[in-house]
Amino acid sequence: MPNQKVNVAPYRETKGAVKTFLLELNRILNNEKSNIIIPFREDKPIKYTTKYCMQTLKFTAEDVKNELKKLTVDCYVETLDDERNIKSNKYYVFYKQIKGKFVYIKVKIESYDQYIVFCISFHFPEYPITNLPYK
Repeated sequence: MPNQKVNVAPYRETKGAVKTFLLELNRILNNEKSNIIIPFREDKPIKYTTKYCMQTLKFTAEDVKNELKKLTVDCYVETLDDERNIKSNKYYVFYKQIKGKFVYIKVKIESYDQYIVFCISFHFPEYPITNLPYK
């Protein structure tokens, strides 16, 4: 069996595919059984971490969940395959203004049947993002 390679380069989904993802994301997040996983990574400068962003915005996990529900196609940046797990779902990247500050968001649906959302990034951007293909 040949080795499958993960596409580590970002790519653009169609507008329809992004809308479908957002509908599914909302369906899962609105379910009472939903679980959102927000890891706090320590491998970046502090001002670009999820923990710092959440503290600055005075956000809880529930606040992050509510912001994810508000995402629109206009906020979409790109899509990335999960380079650590080829069989995993892909990440969708969004960029939006929250409380007057821009936030970089990378999220995927970890499990459709167990209602799990994995938000690996929810932090202030390291650089400005200007390419929002559907804005």
